[in-house]
Amino acid sequence: MVYGMNSIVVAPTFLRSSCAVGQIERHFFPNLPGGYFSHIFCAKDDLDLKGSNFQTHIIPENKLSVTADLLFRKAGWKDLVYSPDITHYSWCGRAHKEIASLLKKEKIDYIHTVNNPVSAHLLGYKVKNEFGLPWVAQFYDPWHNNPFRRYSCRYFDRKDAERERLVAENADLILFPNEELLDSWVQIYGDTVKNKVEVLPFVTELPAIKEKKRDSDTLTISHIGTLSKERRADVFLKAISKLNKCNPDLAARLNVNIVGFVTDSDKECIARENIGGIVDVKGHLSEEECFKYYEDSDVFLIIDIDCEPNLFYPSKLIKYFCSRKPILGITKSNSVVANELQKSGNHVCAYDDVEGIYSFLVRAISDYESINHNDKEYGNRFSPGNVVAGFERLINKYIHD
Repeated sequence: MVYGMNSIVVAPTFLRSSCAVGQIERHFFPNLPGGYFSHIFCAKDDLDLKGSNFQTHIIPENKLSVTADLLFRKAGWKDLVYSPDITHYSWCGRAHKEIASLLKKEKIDYIHTVNNPVSAHLLGYKVKNEFGLPWVAQFYDPWHNNPFRRYSCRYFDRKDAERERLVAENADLILFPNEELLDSWVQIYGDTVKNKVEVLPFVTELPAIKEKKRDSDTLTISHIGTLSKERRADVFLKAISKLNKCNPDLAARLNVNIVGFVTDSDKECIARENIGGIVDVKGHLSEEECFKYYEDSDVFLIIDIDCEPNLFYPSKLIKYFCSRKPILGITKSNSVVANELQKSGNHVCAYDDVEGIYSFLVRAISDYESINHNDKEYGNRFSPGNVVAGFERLINKYIHD
């Protein structure tokens, strides 16, 4: 047991209700056990949270830098947007002054930084160098090997790699949500990191899911989360269209909820395929409003990002696991999502496998128990109790004297 451990947490997104990383942070830090106290440095946003074991230090962003970032994005100057990110210029300087002021007044045992944004780790590096604090760097997404942060100019790409290496070389403990992302760092940095990298799963909290008696005449499938040009539902929608044309009696027993942002191309596909009576686009809902769909659904759908390397662990997946219902994943065979679904006894189809998705729909509607064989306890590994206990073991091993 750790007693009297005070930390500085750099988590700019902590108070952002719509941010997946912010949701995970809000499930994690307030659940740390007695003896831990977190000074959480975050940007001003739409939530106001208070707790007995944490204090938020709200640092406003520089509006001029935010405006410049928007202009760079519109102009297509992605290298400037990604170098390393807007938070480095709009927030980290102000946060650094406040952190330095706190360290003059209070004893702090370690600093804990969380991405995204990746500049949170650069601030951690600066504080460690200045004050000698032990440093925990926690990753929820890839950094330099992130396919969505590609640089066109070699200078910016090289600088990005150098910045990631600063974290690899100087952090005392580096946490990843999955083995694949951890292995990628060991492959790049070898002995530099292999004795200080660990997997700590995402954490989530869901209200107790009521065991509802299934209506055997209907099947409800829900996708809860953002769709985008990299995460399109068109293959799934085409499978529904085929079901509607080839087996209308079964299609009449299918309800599909799409909760969250939907692309215009997916909306057009729904209209073109004439499946609006089956697919209900709910739009963006709060985390609390989504709980109804975790409870009412019979099957969950996850559509993975099509990229290489695919090291992303979609946070919605942990809520799916905790809901104990079967999951259909549309992904590639070597992805983090595919590995997790296979380990948990769930179902995987390839991005272009309309026929495979169609066959799954037929089985799920006509014989639900034939697809209801997933590991119902797999979600336990993401519970606050288990994740916090794992974190405490790692703090004792790497940070606590």
